[in-house]
Amino acid sequence: MNDSSEVKGLVHTVRESFFGFKADSAKTETRLIALMGVFTALCIVFERTVFIPVGDNSRYSFTFVIVALAGVTLGSLRGAIAASIADIIGSLMLYGNVCPLITVCVFLSAITYGIFLYKKRNILTIVSAVLVDQLFCSLILKTGALAIWYNGGMHAYPAVFLTRLVQVLIMIPIEIAVFLILNRFLFGFAKKAVGDFLG
Repeated sequence: MNDSSEVKGLVHTVRESFFGFKADSAKTETRLIALMGVFTALCIVFERTVFIPVGDNSRYSFTFVIVALAGVTLGSLRGAIAASIADIIGSLMLYGNVCPLITVCVFLSAITYGIFLYKKRNILTIVSAVLVDQLFCSLILKTGALAIWYNGGMHAYPAVFLTRLVQVLIMIPIEIAVFLILNRFLFGFAKKAVGDFLG
């Protein structure tokens, strides 16, 4: 009975985190769409301006901050939609084409942040979100997407994996530290501000 209640509670939490703020009027829905547009624009701006260059062809982007903020304030699904649209527009602007496989990885990363951080944020949920995102969405899935799209197939996976492994191992502590700081100073405030705006 107790185990059943815990499972139901977990399912309810995941469902609430996935769908986020419940729009109960057309006005609220319009404001939610507007906020998604704001987060989409911020993702595009961050991708192009807020990053640490590494060598000639690589960089560490801080777009994850906006993606996580969208998930925390709007919920997992809306945050993922905003991040995916930003990836498509940003890719067209920067490269002139879009890799659907990478967009799927972006979508799953945003889903991960929203599921873990929308309802409850502490060191455990933050570390869990970062590890799932970096080890699964980024290292495993995005590496496969890059191998297929830019290197001609999965035969290039091991080489791309080793290159990205270093990047992922560097990004894990950076993301955890950034999220812990944001959780202390921004996430709660932003979620309350969005809730007040949506009414």
